[in-house]
Amino acid sequence: MLNLTDKSNIKNSIKTLEKDNDDFVVQALVDQETMDFNINMISQVLLIILILALLVNYYVISSNAKVILLSRTPVVGTFRSLGASKIKVNLILILENLLYGLFGGILGVICGLYFRDRILRVIAQGVSNISLGEISAPINYAYIIYSLMFALIIQLISVIHVIYQIGNYPIKNLIFEELSSIQKVSIAPTILGFILQGLSYVLYRTNNTYDTLMAILALVSAMAGGILVLPFITKYLSLLMAKINKLIFGEAPYLGTKNISTSKIINSNVKLVVISLSMVLMIFMTSSSLEGLFIKAEDVFELDLQLYGMEKKEEDYSKLKKVQGVKELQFLYNYMDNLLVNGKEMNLVLCGFDEERLGVKDKEGKIKDLKNGEVMMDEFYAIKNGFNIGDQLEIKSDELKTKKIKVEIVGTVDSSIFTTSRNTIVFSENQFKKDVTDVPSGIYVGTNKDLLKMKKTLYKELSGENITVETFNEFIKEQEQRVSGLLSTVWIFLVLSILLSAIGLVNNQVIGFIQRKREYAVLYSVSMSKAQLNTMIFFEIMCSFLIGCISGLALSIWMSKLLGVLLSSIGIYLEFNFQWVNILTVVGGIFVILILTAIIPILKILKMNVIQEIKYE
Repeated sequence: MLNLTDKSNIKNSIKTLEKDNDDFVVQALVDQETMDFNINMISQVLLIILILALLVNYYVISSNAKVILLSRTPVVGTFRSLGASKIKVNLILILENLLYGLFGGILGVICGLYFRDRILRVIAQGVSNISLGEISAPINYAYIIYSLMFALIIQLISVIHVIYQIGNYPIKNLIFEELSSIQKVSIAPTILGFILQGLSYVLYRTNNTYDTLMAILALVSAMAGGILVLPFITKYLSLLMAKINKLIFGEAPYLGTKNISTSKIINSNVKLVVISLSMVLMIFMTSSSLEGLFIKAEDVFELDLQLYGMEKKEEDYSKLKKVQGVKELQFLYNYMDNLLVNGKEMNLVLCGFDEERLGVKDKEGKIKDLKNGEVMMDEFYAIKNGFNIGDQLEIKSDELKTKKIKVEIVGTVDSSIFTTSRNTIVFSENQFKKDVTDVPSGIYVGTNKDLLKMKKTLYKELSGENITVETFNEFIKEQEQRVSGLLSTVWIFLVLSILLSAIGLVNNQVIGFIQRKREYAVLYSVSMSKAQLNTMIFFEIMCSFLIGCISGLALSIWMSKLLGVLLSSIGIYLEFNFQWVNILTVVGGIFVILILTAIIPILKILKMNVIQEIKYE
């Protein structure tokens, strides 16, 4: 192992060492370009999670603020009646919530410092696919300050509208806890929601170059638009369900379902369900699509074993055909590096094929018809980077046999199975050997022997060379582990967001009961039994969550399409497959769990002291 000075150029140093030491293979311990690519990919994924988690946090903190402030409205009313102005009371509440934000931020920083090394280890192991032991990184204390400021800002943004709302209530309403809980469908937010949904569709259709900013804007517009139109959808769906329930189940279910259209708390619950469910389903669809991609990859891989790490020409490995157990031998030619293309640096995979191979399929034109001076580019990559058929390319690199290669794009291919980045350019095999490199990147071996025994035989035959032999199943599992490591990190953050949503739902159930317990008591005292009240509450909760699940499913399907464009814009192409049986099973399971929250108000109804609740009326 050699340590270079900070000013040294690693590539130049490797060339010098290889020139002076013919018998040695010199490799960089850290590939900076690969590391930068992985860091950028992880940062982009975590940024998407942050945006989605912030939306959940906003609604959860808002619901928590309502619980706290609603329980203290008589105190606020008393302050106002004793002469405190609206501004002074609002400032007190703002300072109180800033303290909540500060305490939450401090706790978050402590948790972050405690878990950061573990999270780093999971991400690093997921990307590198090897156990790296204890991992630590220096702490940037400026980030701690930023985190605390961020917590304060998020807390304030989430509660300011609640404080303003309570501050505008008349003193009488505050003292006697007569606060409005009626949900009204506002025309302006509803129209804005439809406009944002339309904007997300327009951006989706016009983002032909897979611009990252446009993709993020489309995703955020879809989520925000969906939330804004939700009260409108909830109102009319609940009224439709109310009529159906009246015909089938009677008056109590009808009244419970009708309450959905007028209750702020129930509408807030529906919002939380839609946000959390749409995120869960998006990640679930992404995981399912990745599994489908690996299944496709297994079908296109050729033969039984692959070898890589070759340093000699094809003819030097032809001897392997004579090894006992080797039935077939195929050579693969590809090269991946940062190259200058028409003066612009691009990360590319150059391939030398004479026919469709390894999932690289013809789209426009045929690989088998390629001649010298002609190439085919991946269709998606060409669109993303503004290349067209007929364009001339000048590819430069000191690492290539021909330092400057001039070619013309004569067709397009689909390389989505070959590489998720789809940054593929296909040469004819003959031109690839002449201009790029004549050293094969891989050798595929077909055998009728036991694969483990064949691996040992090949290692023995190639002893002294830095070559790796693995089965295709091992290769697929290795790729799955890399992706699953990153997805596991995503799921950890999403599970935390779901737990926050669950807290918000429980809080809303508590708020709903506090606000409506006198209504329940009056209904019980004049017209309904406790059994009928519980039936009304059960149908109210069941139908509200059914609306939430339906809306969340619809929104998640649309957002999954937008997420696909966003992933493509950061260099991860993934074709989303909707496995309806699995998706509906997940939605059904979540729906059943949500219905169980009806236990909270039902138990409170059973314990309710009617006289105590209505004596103030």
